[in-house]
Amino acid sequence: CDRTGMRPFDGGYIRNASEVGNAAVFSQGVIQAVDVFGLRAAGESDPFFAYNVKVCLLGLGGMMYLDATTAPREPQWLGTSSEGMYTCGLVPRAGTVVLVGGSAPVPTLSPLQELTDCRIESNVDGLRFRKSPDTTSQIIGLLVTGDTYPATARQGEWFRVRAQSADGWVNADYVTTSGNCGG
Repeated sequence: CDRTGMRPFDGGYIRNASEVGNAAVFSQGVIQAVDVFGLRAAGESDPFFAYNVKVCLLGLGGMMYLDATTAPREPQWLGTSSEGMYTCGLVPRAGTVVLVGGSAPVPTLSPLQELTDCRIESNVDGLRFRKSPDTTSQIIGLLVTGDTYPATARQGEWFRVRAQSADGWVNADYVTTSGNCGG
């Protein structure tokens, strides 16, 4: 910070929360911020990534993410790792990644509910099939629209399914359920 209390950002200065995009993020003490986006082969912007993108920012702290594909852009805490003097997190889509002085609250997980008679059908082509029930977890595959998969458990808004000879998790917002799928 300089003597005016403003923080340097890409050659300019952050003067208020609207420049970061959300007052809740700004109140955590912004250290750095970067916009992350993808490009198609023709050079056009693409907000959707085939896999999570690792973003590392110089400094130690928590990492928040504002998804560019949603409105309003609600801040989410990212799971992070430290690599030397860098804080790293995985970003699922285009958006703004902000390194802040605060730290993520300890998550409270919904109880795991085992299922015996539940099937899910993907509503979107390329539905991300993840290692754990979290948008920042590793993508282990993509599911096809219209295909049906057995769901063996539910944790909050996530279903554990058996697909591609593996167990993984999909978000309930992108599937249609049949059978006894809990709730």
